[in-house]
This record gives sequence, C-alpha cells and structure tokens, in this order.
Amino acid sequence: MQSSLSIYIWDKPETMDRYTIAVEMTGCTTVDIYGCSSKPFHPQGIGQFSHSIGKPILKRDTKHFGKPVDYHALPPNVQRYIRNIITLD
Repeated sequence: MQSSLSIYIWDKPETMDRYTIAVEMTGCTTVDIYGCSSKPFHPQGIGQFSHSIGKPILKRDTKHFGKPVDYHALPPNVQRYIRNIITLD
C-alpha cells in the first residue's frame, strides 16, 4: 500500500522562520510541523523540525502560523527544503 502525503504551508513574513509546513501522511495519527526561513540552506537561515500534533490539522486554529500559501508561490529554496523533508529530493 502506497502512502499519500498532504502538505499545508503558511507564511508569516514578520518572523525569522516565516514558513510553517505541516506534513500529513495517510495512516499516521500525527502531523509533523516544520519551520523555515526564505533561505533554509544558508548558514544564517533556518530549516528545522518543530513538533508533531494530532490530526486533523485543518480543524485546528492555525491563524498563528500566518496566511496559507501555495507551494508554487514559494521561493525555489523553500520548495527544495520541502522536497527534502518529504524525501523526494
């Protein structure tokens, strides 16, 4: 059985770790939360695992994560970071 992923992304420009990424895998009971800056691979950038929370992510209050953003609107380095955390790159 192949697992499927759902990825949710929020942008809060006023913080150093402006992007919050939630990765939800079918069959798991938790959602992994990551944070990153606009340059997660830079020596002074941020790209890290934050914590796991119970499902479902969309029924929670996520206003503190910022505004929802589409993957294709992200800077290339942030897209690459997301591909890395879901082990596709």
